[in-house]
Amino acid sequence: MYIRNKADYTAQFLNNVKPYRKGGLIGKLDNYSVLANDYFISLIGSISEYWNNDNTYCIGAKQTKQAIEKLSDYLHLPIQKAKVTRLDVSNSFEVVGDPKIYFPLFAKKGKQYPQLKKDGINYGTKYGNYLTTFYKKEVNQLRYELKVKKPASVLQIEKPRLEQITEPNNYNLLLLRWKQHYFKIEKIKEMATDFEINGTKDIDKLRAAMVKEVAPEIDHIILAALAQKKVKGEIKCDRQYRRCVNYLKTKETEFNNDNPLITELNKKVNEIYESFLI
Repeated sequence: MYIRNKADYTAQFLNNVKPYRKGGLIGKLDNYSVLANDYFISLIGSISEYWNNDNTYCIGAKQTKQAIEKLSDYLHLPIQKAKVTRLDVSNSFEVVGDPKIYFPLFAKKGKQYPQLKKDGINYGTKYGNYLTTFYKKEVNQLRYELKVKKPASVLQIEKPRLEQITEPNNYNLLLLRWKQHYFKIEKIKEMATDFEINGTKDIDKLRAAMVKEVAPEIDHIILAALAQKKVKGEIKCDRQYRRCVNYLKTKETEFNNDNPLITELNKKVNEIYESFLI
């Protein structure tokens, strides 16, 4: 379908139309921003929000197709043939606590460390194919978004069209990438269950407890050094020696190696992945 004056044609279907750069315009179609000039028509927005009037939860392949048909009807254009230049695969899930308490448990993703953003964290650079984002959506609602910045590269399609996104192989591949990028992030699974931090001495105690937890062989090295000193006569008092040995065996802080917050997120990501496969 060829349209000579794309800006004027598109304007008749939009609200709040304004001039945009040379000979172009920008307007609104529900939540979508529509840009048009003599060369192209571009739609920017959330298809979930367009269909549901809210983007809290994503929609499935069937509803996505229906939303594309609705956009096509409104604009009188074959939107299903539109070239896809960026994709966001995302969903929100209810969590047991404030979402902000989860973010400190996220460590490296490959060579990347989390970058703090308002109410959340990011992984990725402007040069990569993906940007991974977690943020607080509502009081007890955490949102995870995978921005696919180069759909052609990810889908191995030279010029991916919107209608191709809902094809089972492509749709399921995008879901798989969403799941995989979550699990690529190293999580802090160990959680101290009984400790207080009121100052630097408490931090030293907790650090020592962590060393005991993750590298117990260090205690064996110290015990061997103590035994050698006793044999050499450098520790002459049996009571002093026993006190040192007993101190090493004391465990002041308990650790849970199956952090319930991480277990909760892992379960929710897997459930969402499975529920949207086609």
